[in-house]
Amino acid sequence: MSIEVRPLGVSCNIRCHYCYQNPQRDARNVGHRFDVDRMKAEIEKAAGETGDRSFTVFGGEPLLVPIEVLEDLWTWGHEKYGSTSIQTNGTLISDRHLELFERCNVRVGISVDGPDELNDTRWSHDLKKTREMTERTHGAIRKLCEMGRPPSLILTLSKSNATAELLPRMSEWLKELDGMGIRSVRLHILETENAEIHERWALSDEENIAAFLHFLDLESDLGTIRFDLFADMRNLLLGRDRRATCVWKACDPLTTRAVRGIEGNGQSSNCGRTNKEGIDFVKASREGFERYLALHRTSREAGGCRDCRFFLMCKGQCPGTAIDSDWRNRSVYCGVWMALFERLESDLMEAGEMPLSVAPFRKAIEAEMVEAWAGGRNPSIERLAERRFQNGGAGISNRSEKGAGASGSPLPEFVRLSWVSDGAREKWKERFEKASRAWYAIERRAVAAGLRRCALASVSPEEFPDYALDCAMEGLSVLPVGRSGPLEGGFSNRAVPVRSGGRYSFRVVVGTIADVREFADAWKKRDDLAIGALLGYPECCNRFFRRQWHDRGRFDTTWPMVGGDDNGTTEIAMEGVPETNIHCRWFGVRAVPHLPCGVRCEASIDLGRRLRRFGGELGLCEEMETIREALSWPLEWSSLNGVAIVKTPVLKVVCSTDFSPVRRRLRLEGSEYPDEGARGIVFPYRLDGSKRRGDPAARTTA
Repeated sequence: MSIEVRPLGVSCNIRCHYCYQNPQRDARNVGHRFDVDRMKAEIEKAAGETGDRSFTVFGGEPLLVPIEVLEDLWTWGHEKYGSTSIQTNGTLISDRHLELFERCNVRVGISVDGPDELNDTRWSHDLKKTREMTERTHGAIRKLCEMGRPPSLILTLSKSNATAELLPRMSEWLKELDGMGIRSVRLHILETENAEIHERWALSDEENIAAFLHFLDLESDLGTIRFDLFADMRNLLLGRDRRATCVWKACDPLTTRAVRGIEGNGQSSNCGRTNKEGIDFVKASREGFERYLALHRTSREAGGCRDCRFFLMCKGQCPGTAIDSDWRNRSVYCGVWMALFERLESDLMEAGEMPLSVAPFRKAIEAEMVEAWAGGRNPSIERLAERRFQNGGAGISNRSEKGAGASGSPLPEFVRLSWVSDGAREKWKERFEKASRAWYAIERRAVAAGLRRCALASVSPEEFPDYALDCAMEGLSVLPVGRSGPLEGGFSNRAVPVRSGGRYSFRVVVGTIADVREFADAWKKRDDLAIGALLGYPECCNRFFRRQWHDRGRFDTTWPMVGGDDNGTTEIAMEGVPETNIHCRWFGVRAVPHLPCGVRCEASIDLGRRLRRFGGELGLCEEMETIREALSWPLEWSSLNGVAIVKTPVLKVVCSTDFSPVRRRLRLEGSEYPDEGARGIVFPYRLDGSKRRGDPAARTTA
């Protein structure tokens, strides 16, 4: 993992046309203040957790930070870790910076796209200023090489520098750099969410392929320069992936293992390439691999990677470059990576090597990798291959075979949360937890009050004796009817399998002795209508649930609930109704215990209001207000390839859903917005009252 310290966030002194950080600038989420002591404390914490022995000062443009502050950070880093790094555009490097690089052993990386006009996409106000900045960058490269500290370079390919007529000029420049002692050049494909910028500057797949193959052939003519992209891809084809860069290693967009960002206020954040909303989300509490499980079982026509012989090596590539800017898809540049893998595969075979892509054991290792992802692990290919050959090449288990999953089959049950900021988490996490506890108390107490015959609850084995005693004191019986493994947020569509020796909760039913017995019998028979009636669900919702869950095999009723169908509807927008807003149940907030048959279901709305009043009568007014407020916020739910994303102003949820090969999106307009809600450029986030990008394409009042 790389620790990236961003004192001023994405603040920058130039305006690259294609910069992937522009969404944050558009949302005006640009850092202006920082706390050096907090950053140091977070660096130490991150280093202790990750084992990293250094950090990189990053931006935006990090040399906008006052040089006294940089000297403090670098001196501290040198004393503590021996060295540090910086990634800069090079335009602000002064003699004093150079002296500090030498004294504090700061490794320098410079982003530059070519000589003279080939660097014009790295724009600075006007053409004259842009060329002056380019010359400053090249001057800094020369000085660093003369000092014996050649920088590494990042070069982004575009129509400005890598079309067929410009490649010879690029080759001359790279040969000059090679003669100066440059050793490492990283080639990037242009990444932008802006259609106009993409049309103007991005290369076509054919042009990208031609450019990469040009540089691949050029590499053999260079003395010191190596392009890490090609080394990565060769090593991946040989099953040597431990040192591969992050884009090939199943990066989770909610945690980005390769990058631990530390903002100026000390907040932990992810790699900026996954930031599409203009918001630096806080890292999720645990890593997940839903993207790769989904890609493995989703057809290429639907944006997946099923049956691709390079999937084990590529894994759909970087989530930040996914089709439609949606990480549930594979990279939009799949055709480019496919062509390069094919070329390198051929080169290796001509050299007498056996690429993993054509090896007879490739599918076995791939199935083991998929099984590991389903269990929340991300082993290296090397580790799996070593274990396989240590076992004499033994075949994979039946369990691994099943782990691959059929096309369109549901993913394992999962729920993960990611907050928009530390401040939002500090304000709302405890409030949501209190509201969730209050809700379960209301469900049980409603049975004792005669508002319902039965209620379901999740209770840990440790809590069960006290819970049963509380029920008995209210004249109720309690009976376990199943077990379920743990999930973040506490809610799941389906029971979570219990692992051997792992934590679990009882699913218990509460009611009178007679009602509990009747419920247990209905549960055993899987009689959904009888179960729903005992739980007090409205009859219309009960029939709807059976039709969707039992007859049609759905386990997430969100889309049919809002009138969505399977015949082409992909966008629905409507006014939300707090009582039927079930989309916050993933973090414990809901107003009714069931899945309503529709947003305007009168029986559900009435039940929700009665239960909220009942909660107030129990003295749970604060918790009821939390539920009312949260369910009144704007919200977006979307599903694709078996993964649902729920976005609210303060957090987003990633969870399992029914498979859909096309993205379905529901937008609920809200009547309130919390002070801690994020400022972003897409719905449901707000941008100081200005128009959001991506307004709903279709609107209904279902």
